[in-house]
Amino acid sequence: MPDTVSVNPTQVGFRIKKIGLIDFSKLYLESREFFDDYKYIFHETQHKSKDTDKGRKLDIKWLGYREVDKYAKFQIKVNIVMFGIKEVKGLYSTEMYVYIDGNVILDYKNQWEISRFRSFLFKFYNRYIIRRDIINYYFLTLSAEVNELRGRIKASLDEYD
Repeated sequence: MPDTVSVNPTQVGFRIKKIGLIDFSKLYLESREFFDDYKYIFHETQHKSKDTDKGRKLDIKWLGYREVDKYAKFQIKVNIVMFGIKEVKGLYSTEMYVYIDGNVILDYKNQWEISRFRSFLFKFYNRYIIRRDIINYYFLTLSAEVNELRGRIKASLDEYD
């Protein structure tokens, strides 16, 4: 089973909260541009809409991943939850939460986990031989990319404050 290294400060990842007017199409375009700029493969894994007594609720999940090399893959998950959505002149008045989760997936092709001995070697290799590379390259690179995505999302959300 591949090993995962999280770049999140908490278990839920980075959280952005916004109450007010939102241009969702701009948010989508900014986010999609980020994934394209960094050559991530982008999927919208969920898009649920539900009408409630307080307005519409929207739950959207995006998944982006890219292979760094034969050993590691970067994965970024974005979860957007919007409550009480009301349309106002092409914008949305809503309460929105955006969660960004970044992970480095090591041995994503599952080449080390064939036997218990190779599994032991995999753990030893990660903890003692390439630990610095994992931290100095994989972790820091993905952390910077997640922070840039977070900055782009915050900038597009703060436009109407």
